[in-house]
Amino acid sequence: MNTRLHTHALLLRTGSAFFSVADTITRAEWKKFVDNSKIEKNLPGIQGVGFSLIIPKKLLEEHIRRIQGEGFPNYRVYPAGNRDIYTSVVYLEPFSYRNRRAMGYDMYSDSTRRKAMDGSRDYDIAMLSGKVALVQETNEDVQFGTLMYVPVYKSHMPISTIEERRAAIKGRVYSPYRMNDLMKGILGRWGKMKTKRIHLKVYDERISDRSLLYDSQINDTVKSADSPCRNYSIPIEFNGKKWLHSFSRL
Repeated sequence: MNTRLHTHALLLRTGSAFFSVADTITRAEWKKFVDNSKIEKNLPGIQGVGFSLIIPKKLLEEHIRRIQGEGFPNYRVYPAGNRDIYTSVVYLEPFSYRNRRAMGYDMYSDSTRRKAMDGSRDYDIAMLSGKVALVQETNEDVQFGTLMYVPVYKSHMPISTIEERRAAIKGRVYSPYRMNDLMKGILGRWGKMKTKRIHLKVYDERISDRSLLYDSQINDTVKSADSPCRNYSIPIEFNGKKWLHSFSRL
């Protein structure tokens, strides 16, 4: 798991570097970058790879008109509200039905996402958010979610200190993860074994019903009687974010 998360971070760091070599990356160029990364083959389970732009309040209306002029007449930044700065998901590939629902979303308006976005900015690292409900969710196959962020800084500004990084931040390259899809991509058919099966649960920070991110047997018709003596928990830490993996025999 830790190795896969670092591989995801490397992909996002590559995307951030892509932005650093040009003042403007077009939608078509971003699509080509993600297509050439072949994430569905190399890193199955990722919902997408996107870019969230920081928009000062005074530039919000101009920004909305510009994106609408690119062929998205219904584009808006949401949720509505009076804030000093806004962020907006302007690119997210593949541009599928679910991912189109995220376009224009101000992730910084949500405290759980904002904590990870601030951490990635201040320390120039890949940072995972806590447990969230992704805006990509519909009424079908609802899954728990999390996101990973890597900062994008303005190329002409210094970033040696936290203060400089805060002044230079331009946006974030990020990936949203639907946890069942992500774990299926990592585990493959591991959870489909008929004998000697292992029940895996993944928790955000601590073991509780509210922090449950993934349950390998959530749709099982045969429920196990997991007991404390048969459980084994392993913490996985990634740049300050801890996931607890709880294993038990079925």
